[in-house]
Amino acid sequence: MVRLLLRDCEFFVQIRVFPLEIEPQRNERLMFGELLERLRRTISFDGKEEFLEECKDLNARRIEIVHRLTTRQSSLERVREAVTDAKEIYDSAFALFDRIHDGFRVMFHDLAKDCELMEDIE
Repeated sequence: MVRLLLRDCEFFVQIRVFPLEIEPQRNERLMFGELLERLRRTISFDGKEEFLEECKDLNARRIEIVHRLTTRQSSLERVREAVTDAKEIYDSAFALFDRIHDGFRVMFHDLAKDCELMEDIE
């Protein structure tokens, strides 16, 4: 989800600076926290802060679950509870992602229609 939103942002910037060219910086081996920081530093969009917070919470839960698995204090019930909590956070983050990504798709469609209108005028 984070990678796709980063690509949406990159594409939006490319469209806005057209016909100039801009080469997005890509590194496919970034850790989750690094991807979140990249998204935080890119263009603003509706729902960005909420999405970043959900992802940050999800990552914290993921780390907690993984580290707890190796301790003797971990029980199947505790793992189940932690995973259930993480799933709720994921579902919330996905709902935000879906709304944000859909907003980008609408913007891209509108920009394409604007370009077609400009071509018709010329």
